[in-house]
Amino acid sequence: MHTAQYTDYRFWLQNELTERCRRNPKYSLRSFSKFLGLNSSTLSQLISGKRRASVKLLSKLCDKLEISPLQKKKMAQFLEKQKKKNSIDSSIKKYPETAFQEVTPDIYAVMSEWYHYAILELTFTKKFQSNPSWIARSLGISSVQANIAIERLMRLGFLKKERGRFIKTSPPLTNFSKEITLPALRRLQEDILKLGLESLHNISITERDMSSMTMAIDTKKMPEAKKIITEFRRKLCKFLEDGKQTQVYHLGIQLYPVSKKEV
Repeated sequence: MHTAQYTDYRFWLQNELTERCRRNPKYSLRSFSKFLGLNSSTLSQLISGKRRASVKLLSKLCDKLEISPLQKKKMAQFLEKQKKKNSIDSSIKKYPETAFQEVTPDIYAVMSEWYHYAILELTFTKKFQSNPSWIARSLGISSVQANIAIERLMRLGFLKKERGRFIKTSPPLTNFSKEITLPALRRLQEDILKLGLESLHNISITERDMSSMTMAIDTKKMPEAKKIITEFRRKLCKFLEDGKQTQVYHLGIQLYPVSKKEV
């Protein structure tokens, strides 16, 4: 069970479904709805915001997913607040500013899933199709993950749809906010390392480059070394993006000790 603290049940359900798909690629919206005892159409509408949960239904979902009494209370309070402020139609057209300010856990989920960044960069490729199924196939993720990620990115203002085409609206995302927790950073890097390992075994050497160097260093120079790595990343990114963009790549640079620190 995910431990992030949510106030909006939509973000909670989205992330719970994403987590299950992450653990089991064959898991689907239908599987989740069956587990919750809901019609798949009803669950889809709840997640997308086209339908609002009742207090009774929210309580049932919380009990089914074994949510703590405190978090259950917070989501129930948020639901009541939303009922007073907005009708269901207005909440679909535009999410209230106050709700948007409370999406830190959702942003956490975005920052910790590698394919959100990949979707944004995929929009620049020549043969890009603004179709969740195509995006899912292109990135090797499930359609559920693709749909939820697209909805999140659009809601958070990183992505928009114009004339039937998805367009990246955010500036380059190079640094994490101080609000993002360390576990989120760990998770993102773990995923990138796993993808790198998979490419080592499955991608031709002509389409990848993996190298390493072992060295004895002056550890006092680590801060400066990090600055040099940052400058190198940005320079290489600028060089590679200048031209015909046909694929999305990850660049991973690892610099870490393999010997114990001298006492």
